[in-house]
Order: sequence, then structure tokens, then C-alpha cells
Amino acid sequence: MMKVMKRSIFTFNNLVAARTLSIAFNFKHLVQRHFSTQSTPLLLKPKEILVKEKGSYIEINYEGNKSHTLSAEFLRVNSPSAEVKGHGFKPKIVYGRRYVRIIGAEYVGNYAIRLIFDDLHETGIYSWAYLHELGENKFSLMRKYLSQLKSIGKSRDPRKNTANTAKASS
Repeated sequence: MMKVMKRSIFTFNNLVAARTLSIAFNFKHLVQRHFSTQSTPLLLKPKEILVKEKGSYIEINYEGNKSHTLSAEFLRVNSPSAEVKGHGFKPKIVYGRRYVRIIGAEYVGNYAIRLIFDDLHETGIYSWAYLHELGENKFSLMRKYLSQLKSIGKSRDPRKNTANTAKASS
């Protein structure tokens, strides 16, 4: 018996073909088949996500004692939102977020979490796969971010960016 899904957590081109098959696949099989073709690990869903130190970072715990710790600043500058990713154009480099905090978090279905930051950014939906990718690559991504900031003459510290703007306008 095929299970009915309330929400679609992914799309794939062969879904129509799968519907036309006379054999009814169960949901688990479809997910495994999809993820195995996309080379995504099957067990990305966190066991728990904890907001720590008054929102300065999150701790993501997975089955098998694997965990990632991601700072609020890192999550904010790597937000998957269209605002940060650039609406299909050049991605925006977010700067001056060293002291940003997470003030809220909401689950989005069974596949993601929406984080709300104290700078009122709340449009990024972090899928389990994206959070895992951020956790696995956080050091190289942070080095790249710092290099980008240096190349545009900006800082992680919001006070330094304000001082630079005031000097430039004088």
C-alpha cells in the first residue's frame, strides 16, 4: 500500500514515471532511490538541534555520536535565502554579523529548520542536507568568507564597517 505524503520534500524528474509503474513503491524505497541517485547520505536528519549560549551557536547531534557546532554568524552569512544567494545573480556577501544571535527556530516539515536572527533575517530555510554540508565544510567556508570580506574591504565587526562608511563619506 502506498503512503500519501502531505508535503513534497523533494522533487525529481522520474516521479511521473514512478507513478505509472504497476508496482507501488513505498515511500522509504522512493526516498532511498532518490537519494542514492543524488549521492546524498541517507541519515541526515538530526537527532536534536540545540540553540546554545543565548543564541550564539547551534549544536546539531546526529545518530552515532556525530555532531556539528555552527556559530550564528556562520549560519547567517551562509543563509540559503534568496536574499543572500543573490536571486539567481551574484551572491551577496553579508558582512558585520559577528555578534548576530539566533532568537528563534521553527521546524519546516520533516526536512528543514528556519532560523530567525536578531537582525530580523528569517527567510533562510536550512535543509538537513544543507546543515550537514555546512558542518562538514565549515572551516573552508569560513576561510572563503574571510577572504571575500578582505577583498571588498569589509569586516565581520559591524562597528568597523560603520567607521569605514563614515570615513568614506567625509
